[in-house]
Amino acid sequence: MAEAAAPQSAAATESGGASYWDLIWGQFRKNRLAMLSATVILLLFGVAAWAPVLANGRPIYWSEPGPGGEHVASWPLLTWLAAPTDEVSVDYLFNYFFFVTLAVPLLCVPVWWFSRAGAVAPKRARRRLLGAFGAALLVSFVPFLAPGMYDRAASTAEREDPVLAERLARLEKEYADGNLETEAYDRQKKELTIFREFRLWRPWRLDKRDYLGDYEFLTQSGKDVTAWTALVAHDPLSPTRKILHPPARYVRVEGDDYFVATAHVLKDRVSPGVNLVAFEAKIEGVDGDSVRLSGAPGVVVAGDEPLQLAAKALAGKEAWLIGRLLERVQPAAKPGEEPVKTWDLQLAAVRSSLDGLVTYRHRLGTDREGRDVLARMLHGARISISVGFVSVAISVLLGILIGGMAGYFRGWVDIAISRLIELMICIPTFFLILTILAMVEKRSIFDVMLIIGLTGWTGVARLVRGEFLKLAEQDFVQAARALGCSAGRVMFRHLLPNALGPVLVSAAFGVAGAVLTESSLSYLGFGAPPPTPTWGEMISQGKEFIEQAWWLLLFPGLSIFLTVTVYNLAGDGLRDAMDPRMRT
Repeated sequence: MAEAAAPQSAAATESGGASYWDLIWGQFRKNRLAMLSATVILLLFGVAAWAPVLANGRPIYWSEPGPGGEHVASWPLLTWLAAPTDEVSVDYLFNYFFFVTLAVPLLCVPVWWFSRAGAVAPKRARRRLLGAFGAALLVSFVPFLAPGMYDRAASTAEREDPVLAERLARLEKEYADGNLETEAYDRQKKELTIFREFRLWRPWRLDKRDYLGDYEFLTQSGKDVTAWTALVAHDPLSPTRKILHPPARYVRVEGDDYFVATAHVLKDRVSPGVNLVAFEAKIEGVDGDSVRLSGAPGVVVAGDEPLQLAAKALAGKEAWLIGRLLERVQPAAKPGEEPVKTWDLQLAAVRSSLDGLVTYRHRLGTDREGRDVLARMLHGARISISVGFVSVAISVLLGILIGGMAGYFRGWVDIAISRLIELMICIPTFFLILTILAMVEKRSIFDVMLIIGLTGWTGVARLVRGEFLKLAEQDFVQAARALGCSAGRVMFRHLLPNALGPVLVSAAFGVAGAVLTESSLSYLGFGAPPPTPTWGEMISQGKEFIEQAWWLLLFPGLSIFLTVTVYNLAGDGLRDAMDPRMRT
């Protein structure tokens, strides 16, 4: 048949019936470094898909006393997974992937097990597995579906409608003149501005409650509250404190955030504006209400007897001291000298360790807005991966279409497209992206994806053009033309499958380049708008606090380095697997 590609047929003959892609996969598996990189890529996808379960300000399970005293239970995290934002975002895509990771094992593993147990033919077993995988993709849509009638507020355009605007103005005038009670005013305004409509998908952002703050308030009020939190119980978009402190490591003790420092803080407080501190030091002894520390200046005051007894029990040992810093000014030793400022510590707790005392910790510290760095890093993986794959998908589609036309039609079409490619290559891509983004008034992450994709197609187009020029004169293409196949069928059914090898290799390198480009744009302030968590934006913050918050630079930088490295190594392995000279 004409549809049988010549290179694939030859490869299948040499390998005793194995397909071309089976041969490539077998060669790829022999490259341990490439397989390790592919495994890390899958883990990154898993982290991005499971980011809400790993880090989220909404608990998995929540139970609190209701109005009548009975406990009301809910599952806030599941609600967030089905309706994460007020507008279209990459969270919907990755939350869908999360449900896919649950549905695929549930449907595919039983089919695989029964296929092996029943000694089903390999082709039939493969079809069954593909059918189960397709069913899992469909089942994963179910959590997002909620067909029914829902209330929605009138949009700005609807409020500006002359008829509605006149009715609202009349209602406001009646209320201002005192001719309308507040209850009636609210009811009539709601009737005018709230519309009921049918929705197939769940309404966006069903739950906006501050669960961490409510948990602390309710427990301190003596309420019986149960909450199963994520591994990192912080929202990546919201500050974790009412009063923002400089970026640092903090621990929360009885509702207050304490700055994690060293005993050096008693001599020279390194973070102005921070009064609540926790540090580890060796206790020498206790004199009345004063606790002596080994080699530390200042005075530590234990105001009540339990604290004094706890400090005496830890004499001669390293202990955690937690409390409030109080400024003390010592008079100048000589006339004309400046007075010396030191800091006393009013103890709130003293323990041999923080275990059992700390409600939760910021494992990698916080940023300047008080948001947890680890939570933002986990959710930032979604941005980097989505930008990498979506932008590369756009550039690959454009490159295949434009390069295929140049390689197949040749003549003036090839000349025009080749000149366009050369013109695009002459312009530095990164500066072209910056110029385009600077003209976008209100940027979103989708603008970044689109612009990176629209400016990165030239390399793929040149590869596809070269492959089409090489394959166009082969016998299977001439046979397809002789049978009367259209140009589109010849290009996309016969030529393209045999030209995909170099394109896939280029795509693997392109994802790494797109991740690096997005990080650079975010670092310069041209990436996704705040408060979207991105690794580049976190590094940009880190340079302002490099001395006191080095983790803001280190951990996002390591994440970018790891992501770019594994995609490049996987691309190298795929290129070697497709090279016949590298086969063993």
